[in-house]
Amino acid sequence: MVSIISASVCGAAHKLKGQECQDSFAAEQFGDVTLIAVADGHGSESCPHSRAGADLAVEVFVRVMRKYFALYSREPDTLRDYLQREGSRAVARAIEHDWKQRVSQKSSDIAAYGTTLLGLVLTPMFYFAYRLGDGDLIEVSQNSSQEIVRGNKQLGVATYSLCHPNASDYVLTKVGESKANTAYIVATDGFANSYPDEDGFNRTCLDYCAAIREHGANTVNANLPDWLEETSREGSGDDITVIIANL
Repeated sequence: MVSIISASVCGAAHKLKGQECQDSFAAEQFGDVTLIAVADGHGSESCPHSRAGADLAVEVFVRVMRKYFALYSREPDTLRDYLQREGSRAVARAIEHDWKQRVSQKSSDIAAYGTTLLGLVLTPMFYFAYRLGDGDLIEVSQNSSQEIVRGNKQLGVATYSLCHPNASDYVLTKVGESKANTAYIVATDGFANSYPDEDGFNRTCLDYCAAIREHGANTVNANLPDWLEETSREGSGDDITVIIANL
């Protein structure tokens, strides 16, 4: 059984301004499948409802992926092949269409709900990773920490968003082999941006997973909100959401 550790905290800088957290996340397990989604609403003046957009994004990812597993319930190998072939096309379009349809029921201003979206599906045989926009999808073994799907860099703080026209064109996906004794971390960009360089960020990912092995998932889960509060305060000042799936 996969253990799930999660926390989401409002950024230190946002608290000072009286702003709410723009992150949203979902973690759901059914049978031997684990679904994880993390979204980061843009929080800009042009996106006043981005927290609601983020909430809808994680709900949509879980719902769409559940449908695929129901459709291929007796054919896991076929599903893996399909996600490998169509993850960044048909699956990405399904998520974009569903999200925009649900937003349009609330408002005609789709951009007001702008958000990124990261998703991860874990099964005993394979994982499926989905990325639209910034944030991190990390695979952590005992001695290494590496990005599963590295995002396309944009200038400044710009990021790809579900609210963009043809948003699915910018989705990156990957299907890989699930590995025992491995942890998978899904996090909004406020986490990595709190460290001066990639090495510092990777060391922290390794330290978190080492703490799980040494002290147990329950202890880390209880302490994670405080650790992330401190990370935001001493680092990016941004909202931070972290989910760790430990195999």
